Amino acid sequence: MSDKVQDYLNKHGMKEVIMEDLIFHVSHKLATREFRESLIFIDEMITGGHILKDSRTTTAGILELKNGERYFIKRENNKGVKFTLKYMLRRSRVYRAAYAASQLDELGIPTPRVVAVGSRRKFHVLQSGYLITETVDHALLMSRMCQMLNEDKDFFDDFLSTVCAYITNIHDNNIIHGDLKLSNIYCVDEPTGYSFGLWDLDGAVVSNAKLPIQTRVSELARIISSYMRISHEQFNITHDLDVLAARFCEQYNTSSQVKLPLDKLKRRTVIFLDKYNIPSDNDNSESDGNERNTV
Repeated sequence: MSDKVQDYLNKHGMKEVIMEDLIFHVSHKLATREFRESLIFIDEMITGGHILKDSRTTTAGILELKNGERYFIKRENNKGVKFTLKYMLRRSRVYRAAYAASQLDELGIPTPRVVAVGSRRKFHVLQSGYLITETVDHALLMSRMCQMLNEDKDFFDDFLSTVCAYITNIHDNNIIHGDLKLSNIYCVDEPTGYSFGLWDLDGAVVSNAKLPIQTRVSELARIISSYMRISHEQFNITHDLDVLAARFCEQYNTSSQVKLPLDKLKRRTVIFLDKYNIPSDNDNSESDGNERNTV
């Protein structure tokens, strides 16, 4: 992978910039002078920016420069001894995510473009990794997208065909997204209509080998289960798993070189649903007060 990452950095003109204990590779094409000059203050800008997520392992948010430029940033934090040892001689995994983004772009799959990727080390110990991308303007909130999936048949059909085409494309090219749930699929409201894309490639893997059926099944099952979970928790809608899984499976199999078995897809989806106690049966009774939806 290190050779592929280096080829990506060279091919895309990602120039190395060293500032004290920071090393960044910055897009010559996308980065402005103001952006490059601000990188030395990266952690201060994260703290002072709009933080979307802040945990022991990851910090994510929106950076806004004084001139109004806005960027999305994800910082991978040092998780402890195992993390330190694992990355003593390796690049931060944010480089893997940047490389995966370039592969999606080459396949024509919308994903935010990488403006810079880098890391901070002290005495060779990786302290943090940084992935900075363009922001996505006019993206719908995930809850709004889910609401539209439940209420608008044409929107659901467009989502199903487009997203399954993206997924089969990356799978047929031996790419695993790694965390393919509804919140990692974005929808942009454009003058010409709605469009979709994939983001959050932290767990993405570009493999040298063909992806096994189970990996493909698991990624599709995660989308289905997350859609069912959000529909149930936020809109009190319980979907018919048989119907929903069949539609996703049929669309995937129409687009892909590899055909997924429906029974395995349903079983894997149930495993994900059971973690959150989300109904997965086909009970049509409305005694629990939940609305049923077969899409």
